[in-house]
Amino acid sequence: MNTDRSIVHLRRFLAAALFGFGICVFQVATPRVALAQESGTREEPADDLGQQGAGFEITGYLGVLTPLSTLANQGDTLKAEFTTAVSYALGLDYWFSGGFGIGAFGGYTQPEMTIFLVEEAGSFPRELNLGNVDYWYGVLTAMYRPELGGNKAILRPYFLLGGGIKSLGSSAIDLGDGETFSVESSTKPVLAVGAGAHLILSKSWFLRLDVRDLISQFDPEPFEDAKLQNDLFTSVGFGYAIH
Repeated sequence: MNTDRSIVHLRRFLAAALFGFGICVFQVATPRVALAQESGTREEPADDLGQQGAGFEITGYLGVLTPLSTLANQGDTLKAEFTTAVSYALGLDYWFSGGFGIGAFGGYTQPEMTIFLVEEAGSFPRELNLGNVDYWYGVLTAMYRPELGGNKAILRPYFLLGGGIKSLGSSAIDLGDGETFSVESSTKPVLAVGAGAHLILSKSWFLRLDVRDLISQFDPEPFEDAKLQNDLFTSVGFGYAIH
């Protein structure tokens, strides 16, 4: 099932992302620990490597789309779902003093749409790949970044909430009996919730681990039942800060 493959891909991606973050934390933190040991009890000037001041941040992302639910179904005889797919995104944020910020985030992915058709009662479902669907999305978010560790913090978590739109391109397939199944192009509102963390590499450069759930309604024909769709985007970003 596509859901099982999605879970496997997500676990592999998360494992690689967390391992990479761990290595970066170790590389960045080791010189700072050594410096603290050499300085002994002397009072050092403030280090603004992790400064959380006001300013712009621009980030490019590479990630994975993992649909958490079936798109729609028609009883027990027909259901549709998206597969896991690589996603690309770009974000522009502005942080105010005090840890609050606003952001614009947009991206693109191209999952396959698959339907499972049960032709006779008691038979196994037949899987039909409808081909790739163009999936564009854009959201505006409000963000909060707790001020942990003062200006010496190199790992900075954040939380976000916002809304926007997603657009699905058209896809069609001949089911083999003269009937054509199609997904028309559509634009839907989405609710975005998420969290993540900055890993500070220098006063301007940083890595970012970002997890966002885009929540929307999917209601195509010929399905009877539309469902709430949760599209989970797990991404690793590389960004530049202008403070």
